[in-house]
Amino acid sequence: MKKLGFILFGGFILLLSSCGQEANHAESIDDLQAIIATQEEQIAALQAQVDQTSSEDWNRFLDTQASHEVLSHGLTVGEVKQDLLDSETIIPIEPMRAGVLARFDPSGIYVGSLTVLAYASDGHWEEQIFLSYQVEDGQIIWTVVAYTYEGTLHFNQN
Repeated sequence: MKKLGFILFGGFILLLSSCGQEANHAESIDDLQAIIATQEEQIAALQAQVDQTSSEDWNRFLDTQASHEVLSHGLTVGEVKQDLLDSETIIPIEPMRAGVLARFDPSGIYVGSLTVLAYASDGHWEEQIFLSYQVEDGQIIWTVVAYTYEGTLHFNQN
């Protein structure tokens, strides 16, 4: 929904700037109404594009943009995510069926400056894991703070 608001806000700004430029040259109310009608058509076209864009496309776009963001400790969001994906042994969830280990969902990892909310699944259960991390000499040290398991919230006692 935030994405839609951003696009509509951008369209509104375009509308205002176009109306401002064209209004200087408009000689009648009919001219202004024609300009408004044109801008409304452009907004409707933008809305149709937004409606046709799947949430998966938006998530991929936003994830690509955020992956390059450099955090205060010098690592990028993408580097933190990749380190977490490479550290799946820290998932505090026991295998449910046939020994299948849970894995982090790359599209369900939300990185903060020193915290992460991540989703993991073994194909049967989907769990949420809240982690904190420290960066020492370019290495990430992970700590599981809390997680859900079978629908119950658990806090790490370590």
